[in-house]
Amino acid sequence: MKRRSLAGNCAIGVFVITLVCVFVAFCAPAWLVSDYHITGAKLNKLGLWSHCFRSLADPSDVYQRRFFVGCRWVYDPFTTGYDEIRGFLLPRKCVVTMIFNIAKVT
Repeated sequence: MKRRSLAGNCAIGVFVITLVCVFVAFCAPAWLVSDYHITGAKLNKLGLWSHCFRSLADPSDVYQRRFFVGCRWVYDPFTTGYDEIRGFLLPRKCVVTMIFNIAKVT
């Protein structure tokens, strides 16, 4: 049996670390959680599949008369306004992460 080189050992180490990070990221219910002691926070939880807001102003509303409150699934078709701010909530790198996670599971 041939011995593995230093580059091969490093590659296996990086692969294992990456696999653990992807597993934790996919299984975690929230990636960012706001401290409940902060009174002016607009974000409550931010995850891969859902967002929870305390009082997020619509970024396209110049007069800030429209706010998003509560927890919603990102692709909820019944919540008005989410389709307009989906680009703000989900940058392209988040969508790519979701696609790779779905492809990994199936």
